[in-house]
Amino acid sequence: MRASFEPRDNLPQRASFRADYFQAAATLTITTDSSEQYFAPPQIAEARAIDPLNNDTALGENDMLRITFDRETSGLYNSKYLTNRTYVDELLSFEDAAGPVELPADAHYEAEWTDTSTLLISFGVGTDNATEPTRVAVRESANLRTRAGLSEPSSSRAGRWSSSS
Repeated sequence: MRASFEPRDNLPQRASFRADYFQAAATLTITTDSSEQYFAPPQIAEARAIDPLNNDTALGENDMLRITFDRETSGLYNSKYLTNRTYVDELLSFEDAAGPVELPADAHYEAEWTDTSTLLISFGVGTDNATEPTRVAVRESANLRTRAGLSEPSSSRAGRWSSSS
């Protein structure tokens, strides 16, 4: 009897099982490419502005920015339930073509990890569509790593974000 399987969650693992009916021996082999999954820093796979009002990429009141990473991160477990503007500013920098962009001092925004690889930032009063950064980057000093904590800190930078309503 031979059996093999590919597990869910897109983990690069393979296992096979072989048993011989005439002998009391069995072999189980598991191969894991852990260097890719656990040791490479998380990279931003997508940054998408969600604007139900006018479908632009400017950050204004009631807009959201969804940042999706290519693997599970430590962000959900390291946020210490402090997901206000201070947390967002320590984790991310907003940029345009000229470099870093400072959002207005009275701008209100907060973040929520919806799962281990997706951060959703909600913008409130004070942004007023006055600021239009076009990229976002993870600050290396934020110490965002893979969920297992085995990677180097991420310093990923997303290209221009797209928008959706």
